[in-house]
Amino acid sequence: MKIKDLDFFDLQQVFMFNNARRQVILDFALQKPTVYEQLKFVVDYFFNNLSIEETAMLDGVSTENVMPFIYDYSYAEDFKTYARDQLGREYQPGAFCCSLPMAISDDRNRHLNIFPSLYTAKMGTCIMFAHELARIGLDLGFECEIVESIEPFYDNFNGLNTNKEPVHTDQITKMRHFYNIITLDGKKYKIDVAGGLSAMQFNVNHPDMPIDINKFYFSEDLTSKPFAGITIPAPVSQKSQS
Repeated sequence: MKIKDLDFFDLQQVFMFNNARRQVILDFALQKPTVYEQLKFVVDYFFNNLSIEETAMLDGVSTENVMPFIYDYSYAEDFKTYARDQLGREYQPGAFCCSLPMAISDDRNRHLNIFPSLYTAKMGTCIMFAHELARIGLDLGFECEIVESIEPFYDNFNGLNTNKEPVHTDQITKMRHFYNIITLDGKKYKIDVAGGLSAMQFNVNHPDMPIDINKFYFSEDLTSKPFAGITIPAPVSQKSQS
C-alpha cells in the first residue's frame, strides 16, 4: 500500500474517523476524577491494556473486530533494502489506511502535530505517538515533553519492499526515536508508547529474553534505553543444521 493510493476523499474520511475516535477517548478519559487517572486511561488504551469490551465500545466495533494498537515498522530506517511498502489496516468495512506521515499543526501549540491516521488505523511510528500524547496533554492539562534520541530499538518488519520483494527483519538497530516525559503533581515519568508496543512484539518473538514493559509505562527512570545491550541470535542456517 502507498499513500498515493488514497485519493482526497479517502484522506478526508481517514481524518474524520481519526478525529471522532480521539474525541470519544477524551470524553471517556475526562470522566475519571483525577488527571493521573485520565492520562492512565489514554495510555492504557494505547498499550492495549483495556478490556476487549471497553475497547470495542470506544472504537465503535464488535468485540470480534477489535484491533490492537501496533508499532508501524514500515517507516523504520533500513538502508540494506529498498524502501518498505507501507502496512495498511482496515478501519471500516472495505476501507484501508496506512500510517500517514503528513502532519497537521495543532493551533493551540504550533510545535505539535496531529497525525491523521493514528486512531483510525490504530498504528503509528514513535513520532506519531509522542506528538499525540503531548497533544492529549493540552486537553487534559498536564505538562508533556517530547524527547528525541538515537538509541537501540527493535525492528520487526514482515512485508514487501517497494520493489515487491519480501523483507523480514528481526533485529535490534540504532534509530531515531521519540518518547514523552510527563509531569504530574511535580513528579516526572517516562511514557514511551511506541517502545512499549515494540517491546510487546519483541516478547512474543523472543519469550526467552523478555523486556519489562514497565520500563516504557510511567517509568521513573527517565533515561533508560530498554533495548540497549540486547543481542538477537542470528537464525541457524539449514546448512549449519545438517
